[in-house]
Amino acid sequence: MAATKGMDATQAGGTSAPDSDKAARSAPGRRGGPEAALEETALAVTPKPTKPAKAAKSAEAAKPLKSAKSAKAAKAAKPTKSAKAAKPTKPAKAAKPTKTAKSAEGGTAQPSLSAAVRAGLVLAAFDGLYPDADCALSERDPFGLLVATILSAQCTDQRVNAVSPRLLAAYPGPAQMAAAPSGAVEDIIRSCGFFRMKAKNIREASSAICERFGGEVPRALEELVTLPGVGRKTANCVMANAFGLPGLTVDTHLGRISRRLGLSSHDDPAKVEADLAVLIPRSRWSLFSHQGIAHGRALCRSQRPLCGRCPLAFCDWPGREARMRDQAAKGEVEGG
Repeated sequence: MAATKGMDATQAGGTSAPDSDKAARSAPGRRGGPEAALEETALAVTPKPTKPAKAAKSAEAAKPLKSAKSAKAAKAAKPTKSAKAAKPTKPAKAAKPTKTAKSAEGGTAQPSLSAAVRAGLVLAAFDGLYPDADCALSERDPFGLLVATILSAQCTDQRVNAVSPRLLAAYPGPAQMAAAPSGAVEDIIRSCGFFRMKAKNIREASSAICERFGGEVPRALEELVTLPGVGRKTANCVMANAFGLPGLTVDTHLGRISRRLGLSSHDDPAKVEADLAVLIPRSRWSLFSHQGIAHGRALCRSQRPLCGRCPLAFCDWPGREARMRDQAAKGEVEGG
């Protein structure tokens, strides 16, 4: 019984000392005695290196960010935008003389006047320069003036005035001219140039007058321009000088001075006529035509215009100042 109680006490109190040391040695992660205490103390004292490592990484990463920002700031400090702003683009556009007259070589551009103001100045100047200007052709009856005006194309008025009386003496009216042999008409007008075409137009226009207008030269521009060889210039000339009706006779002289004086910008005579019809009073059309033609012949010539002698100081033709200097150097301003 005593032995049995001893065994029971041993079983009830747990394993024996040797068994407990063996169990302690076999249990994972558990050590007993002083060694275990030292290990636990060392683990408690030694700091975990994880957080300082992250701080070091963040510090290292912060350095290149600052340097990158400084590099961007350095780029931004480059004077690229200021260099672009220094380009004189807007001043160059503003300097274009769009609203001023074109200047001659070395000249200074003057403010451009409106066409209406120019027209008034031109009319006043022409009245002083050419008060008695008239048609340079000597014929005055409607048919004779019609024939003379057809002959005047690419020919001087002096030559026409020498030829037309002989032609009209031989064939005085539309009926006689229409029946005239073409060769006979050509022989008379040969010196006027383009004589074959002119003879044809004169004879055909005479036939049309007889057939469609009862042998009388029509008075209306719309009817006159239907005749062979008759354009707006010829029609206006006949209307103004044979019938006493308003007419703008835009020949090469009047077209040239209208462009140079800023009254028109067109080369087409019909468009020049339309511009002048707006600017010039209707009652002045005929006289203005004669005055403009006279000015084109006397001073405002096609080649070598006499700008130094022209009193129209508001003229801003681009070659004016150069011509004035050239004439002054040659002594042509006061002389002829």
